[in-house]
Amino acid sequence: MERDGRWRMPLRRSTVVAIGWHEQCLVLSFANGMDVAAGYSSQLSPVFRISGDQDRKPIVEWTRPQVEQGLRSSDVVSSVAFRTGELRIGFRNGWTIRAVATDPVCPARIRVDGQVLWDGSGIHDVAGFEVEKPVLPAAPVAWPDSDDINDIPWPDVHGPAT
Repeated sequence: MERDGRWRMPLRRSTVVAIGWHEQCLVLSFANGMDVAAGYSSQLSPVFRISGDQDRKPIVEWTRPQVEQGLRSSDVVSSVAFRTGELRIGFRNGWTIRAVATDPVCPARIRVDGQVLWDGSGIHDVAGFEVEKPVLPAAPVAWPDSDDINDIPWPDVHGPAT
């Protein structure tokens, strides 16, 4: 189950304030002091879909103005790092970036003031930043059997039968 192996990263409601176009990777700098490195083979899409997204393609297949406009024009609504090494950041305008920590040229990572918060090996301690631990499925609900449900004194909303 997907929820067993992910962390919610503290990027929600943050906005990209700068985009660095480096030789090996793209670096998104956020207003809260965090930055995200993603190799140019990382996937970008103007529409958020978990699967079946025909618009998703590597960063190098988008023009710089398209990337700048898509990633700087909206705040983050979802940022999730997976134990598999994938990082997914979704923006309010629908744009989504998917990067992987196993990229041989530029492994995806998240840093806070120069300290690594997340990379392919997992979460690292950084003072002042809390990362929500993996989301685990809720315990099964113990539902009463049907006889118990039928025994509940349900209010008669229509009044007494005539």
